[in-house]
Amino acid sequence: MSVTKKFTKGSKHELGSEKCRVTFKLSKELASAHQAVGARLAGTFNDWGKEDPDKYVMNVLKNGSFSITITLPANNEYLYKYVIQNANGEVWVVDDDKTVETRVTDFENSYISTYLDKE
Repeated sequence: MSVTKKFTKGSKHELGSEKCRVTFKLSKELASAHQAVGARLAGTFNDWGKEDPDKYVMNVLKNGSFSITITLPANNEYLYKYVIQNANGEVWVVDDDKTVETRVTDFENSYISTYLDKE
């Protein structure tokens, strides 16, 4: 799995309007392991999928992986998971490269920073 980021400046008239375009990619191997027929992205940026879930549906690529690019406000931190749909329902999966343990709940989540100087 991978995450790539690209920063853009906002309007000169809007203080703090910097944005970060983030591409999330769910690997073919993980999708196959869970017999994925679809996938979406859920996280703190969309109230864990409650806010407009159709907006975060991932595109299936020719190689069997899934991908989505979203724009997030810069200079923030977010938690996320991939939600894989299969014949048995849904499986919530962390990005192995970006996993952190959430202090409050002891759940593992994936982490991304949109600060310019952080990974």
